[in-house]
Amino acid sequence: MQTFATSNIPTTERPESRVAGHIRDASDATGVPFEFLLAQANQESRLNPDAKNRNSSATGLYQFTSGTWMDMVKRHGAEHGLEKYAQAISRGADGRWTVKNKEMRKEILDLRKDPRLSALMAGEYAKDNAQVLEARLGRKATDQDLYLAHFLGAGGAIKMIKSRHLDGTGDSPELASAASANPDVFHDQNSGERKSLDVVYDNLQRRFRHAMSEASRLSKTLRPQVDLAELRPPEKPLEKPVEAPDAQAATLADLQKAPRAEDLARMDLPNFARRASLAALDDEPTLERYPVPLPPPILGAKADSATLRSLFQAVENKDRDS
Repeated sequence: MQTFATSNIPTTERPESRVAGHIRDASDATGVPFEFLLAQANQESRLNPDAKNRNSSATGLYQFTSGTWMDMVKRHGAEHGLEKYAQAISRGADGRWTVKNKEMRKEILDLRKDPRLSALMAGEYAKDNAQVLEARLGRKATDQDLYLAHFLGAGGAIKMIKSRHLDGTGDSPELASAASANPDVFHDQNSGERKSLDVVYDNLQRRFRHAMSEASRLSKTLRPQVDLAELRPPEKPLEKPVEAPDAQAATLADLQKAPRAEDLARMDLPNFARRASLAALDDEPTLERYPVPLPPPILGAKADSATLRSLFQAVENKDRDS
């Protein structure tokens, strides 16, 4: 899938605006709405590409865990220029994604700190989760559903959506892992007791609705401010001025034009020659006079003006006598 380079334009904005530029690129590349990806990044890391969860392996702009990140790189890496990394990831004996080369594994996981790649994978992850949720829930996935799936995984989101009205806190592995990594979300801060799924669900829904509202506001203020000085093209060398054509020089087009009646009136021609030329103008259709082909060259000695005038005069006198 082709990516776009909007964020490569020279800018003078603050770091958050640069991150927003990468998110907008990811939105264009994946088709996932910009406001959704911006809200998710703001909710997960406060738009900090280096954010790290101290209770889990979650890292980067979208807080991808190690396992989820390798899954996304394996599935979609080749579409975004990460083919060598995708090829290095394989299934281990336990069914989890693994990389045999330790240095390569570290390099792949460190890509989570690249805001451009992290935003691209967040967009792909949202699309993958939407397909799973809609197939299992039998309805269109909402923005809040997709945020829940990013936070808990598609399985955990489905578990919470379907079980939230039941009594209990949910003991599925997906929810237990999320509760361990996010104790402030799943446990009461005063008593330390585990919250019910319904309470957790409502809190997450409310939190993301607020994040979407913030994203709509931020999207109007975090647009990259283009540094026009950096984009100004270099000055072109002065070109040699084009000389005006000689007014006395006749062009081929001029020579091919048929004479007009007013031109013939000004010419010093005998009467019979002027009459013949005017008659030709009257008989010939206007559209057929242009262009007029040049006559073939005349062979023999060239007559001077006096000789030609005397010939015309002689013919005219003969016409008059007859």
